[in-house]
Amino acid sequence: MQVSNNICGVILAAGLGSRMGELSKRCPKPLQKVGSVPIISHQLSYMRKLGISEVIIVVNYLSKMIEEYLGDGEKHELHIKYVRQEERLGIAHAVGQLEELIVRPFLLFLGDIFFIPNNLNRMFEIFYKNNASSVLAVRRETNPEEIQKSFAVILHANGMVRRVIEKPRFIPTDRKGCGIYLFDTVIFDAIRQTPRTAMRDEYEITTTIQKLIDFGQPVYDAEVVEWDINVTFPSDLIKCNEKLLTSNYKLLNNEVPSL
Repeated sequence: MQVSNNICGVILAAGLGSRMGELSKRCPKPLQKVGSVPIISHQLSYMRKLGISEVIIVVNYLSKMIEEYLGDGEKHELHIKYVRQEERLGIAHAVGQLEELIVRPFLLFLGDIFFIPNNLNRMFEIFYKNNASSVLAVRRETNPEEIQKSFAVILHANGMVRRVIEKPRFIPTDRKGCGIYLFDTVIFDAIRQTPRTAMRDEYEITTTIQKLIDFGQPVYDAEVVEWDINVTFPSDLIKCNEKLLTSNYKLLNNEVPSL
């Protein structure tokens, strides 16, 4: 299944990456390489293989490097536009900057997430079958510490998402959010109702998703990720490359795994 022009892509690539030390002073996280290919190039390859043709990239820190590397997207067989997030106030804030540009559902990747997909098409099948407002990519995680670094996804008995919890202390589930989201445009209504959180004084996307749920909008999850990591420290790049060496993931000729 290809989603074609019914869906546009969004990648958030505005972060400082301060915990990457000297690496991020010379190169933004989305351009850090895994298997000789920048993280953001992996993501764009996934989008292209899904049939997405238009991608918006939200930039700020070292944005010139990202724009010069990717250009207008021709080398990725995509059309790329750039939007600058002047203030880095969280994921929901970044997405909110795009309201005037997006008039259809969109697939959102966080630009510092490296992941190996497992049937990403499943997100779109769930989205259209259930007339969903959002589908969240999740992975079953047995290590509670990994869920605490991300967010927990709790389901109703009917399979819909009941609650999302950002960086939970108590781990009520093994379903970990992976930084991959499929949203309908109703997300912008929820973003306008999203307050800053006490945790990081930011507009958290998990707060926005919970707003959708509280509005009665149908939100689902999809187990479509084999492995993922939020690249935060230099050692995370080592983990990514080690995973490549021990997986069936192929990079030759810009090949990506089956979606």
